[in-house]
Amino acid sequence: MKSVCKGLAVLATMILAHGVQAQQINRLVSVDAAGQPPPVEPGDNDEPALAQNGRLVVFSSTAAYLVAGDNNGSSDIFLRDMLTQATTRLSIGVGGAEADSDSEGPVISEDGRYVAFLSWASNLVAGIDDGHRHVYLLDRATGQISLQDRNSDGAPASYNATPPMAISPNGRYLAFASFSSDLVDDDTNGRQDIFVRNIQAGTTVRASLSGTGAQISSDAEQPAISDDGRFVAFVTAAPELGGSGDYDVFLRDVQQGTTSWVSRAPDGAIAGDNTHPHVSADGRRIAFRTPYRYDPDNQGPVNSYDIYVYDRLASTYTWASPHGMDSADAWDSFALSADGRFVAYEGVFTDQDGGAWELVYRHDLLSGQTVAVTQANAGGTTHLVYANTPAISYHGNAIAFVSDESTVVPGAGNGHDAVYHWGPSDIRDLDHVFTDGFDPPQ
Repeated sequence: MKSVCKGLAVLATMILAHGVQAQQINRLVSVDAAGQPPPVEPGDNDEPALAQNGRLVVFSSTAAYLVAGDNNGSSDIFLRDMLTQATTRLSIGVGGAEADSDSEGPVISEDGRYVAFLSWASNLVAGIDDGHRHVYLLDRATGQISLQDRNSDGAPASYNATPPMAISPNGRYLAFASFSSDLVDDDTNGRQDIFVRNIQAGTTVRASLSGTGAQISSDAEQPAISDDGRFVAFVTAAPELGGSGDYDVFLRDVQQGTTSWVSRAPDGAIAGDNTHPHVSADGRRIAFRTPYRYDPDNQGPVNSYDIYVYDRLASTYTWASPHGMDSADAWDSFALSADGRFVAYEGVFTDQDGGAWELVYRHDLLSGQTVAVTQANAGGTTHLVYANTPAISYHGNAIAFVSDESTVVPGAGNGHDAVYHWGPSDIRDLDHVFTDGFDPPQ
């Protein structure tokens, strides 16, 4: 149990002053099979992602209580419909069998039709039992799971894919990291690369290349992708790209065959340790985490980490993690809304007694307003709750996050990580924003 500190009153005042919308409430996502708060038994829920502007939540879980008949003892992928209040297990093997190993890292298309994830299981697709972690895609319209880390001829990858990965909002493209050398021709660098899979065309290309198309000599990781698959952001320390020599964020224009250095400081300073890029659907904005001050309006601690959003067309950097504390960090757990307006992030700060706090915030790049998402209200008293791993909806009006606290929703905690949903008090308000919803066959 984490102790209450003197900074609580200051934090609560700051949060209320920023005006968390009264109509936004927290709901428990990882309920048991009967729709009730989880029992007191082992099982952690993690890695949420959102679709249909926040109506659908996918996540991974080791818990056995989410659906009936979960007996595989592995991490599985689940989907929770916040409107119908139904939970479905998605990582199902051939013939309806339970997956025989762990699945993780789910991502979902905005219409909710396609869910991609990584898995060690050997029975999700017939004939794929090589012991490697592969990229799988579930088409919820057909119920079919397909292998996606293949080359353009259809041959499966010969080595592991690694998290995280990304799916374009339209569900047509996947960007993933892999050590396999046989996904494209002439892959001889012996490094982890970033690949883009065109799901409809069945083709795979490499994105972690220099502007001349040359291979890089360091691992690439943490891909993000635009809606049309043209822009792919990734992280690497490869010297061939002309970066700082440390981790930097780069943007590959797959169409033009160019690679640009996104995290290059405007004043020419060498700023390293830039990580975890996110790309808006139109490819214009790239958010990333950095220890460098790109924005002169950022008056935070010199050595703290912050989130910045780079506008590719305007060539500007905007500070996106100003949660108002004297000693603060923005951790690598954050997300950019697909429309490029909102950033949800895990803000970490140290109070005057030396206690560390982790909260989830939402920053509006248009209005400049920052609100704390992870707070609970009981008896008229505001309580702050520790939380992490935020995901944000397309238009930013819903956020999913993870917490092991029992006060996010009264009576909902069981001492393990649970997934929560921050959204309008009437969940139907999410539906009218998203008008192209996909409903799988019943």
